[in-house]
Amino acid sequence: MSTIRDIHLPFRDSWIPASYKGALFFAEATSRDNGRRIITHEFPKKDLPYSEDMGRRAKVFTIRAYCITYPITLDGANGGLFNQDYRVVRDTLLNALESQGPGTLVFSTGLPQENVVVTRYRLTEEDRFGGYCTFDIEFAEYGLPPQYLTPSQNTNQALNTAADTLRAQAAAGMAGPDPPTQTQSQLGQQFGTWGRQ
Repeated sequence: MSTIRDIHLPFRDSWIPASYKGALFFAEATSRDNGRRIITHEFPKKDLPYSEDMGRRAKVFTIRAYCITYPITLDGANGGLFNQDYRVVRDTLLNALESQGPGTLVFSTGLPQENVVVTRYRLTEEDRFGGYCTFDIEFAEYGLPPQYLTPSQNTNQALNTAADTLRAQAAAGMAGPDPPTQTQSQLGQQFGTWGRQ
């Protein structure tokens, strides 16, 4: 008699443990919230609106993670996923979630890795489930700070053109005659004229 384990399911071949900043955990559920930033304009005395696309929304990931006691410790006592003491795994994940700055989020389901920050999390431990805890974690896409431009061919071309123009203006200014100098009394008379206007 065959069992479900005898059926080859391709997604099981690519399964890997989920992790954040290298802290491993089991993922019970993973969800991704995303879309477009749409502003819908409605005009007086017109039936048709106009929906303006303002770009992609920031990705938000919600993960239901858990740490559980394993019958034997397989991969060391320092934060390995398969550990007899689930608290070791729990504390490693807690330290990663509470550390400052972005980190790499690895999904067990094969979604591409993401550079994210933790916006909030909830740790739940129940006495009736000894040796087991759950985390409800919300991650937000870290993205790129606004002072950094995303390089593109158009951006590079515009910068090169602006630099060439500025270089040409500077060369022309240095090659021309010296500007006339004004004496201190002429400047004083000019300021006096401005003051009387």
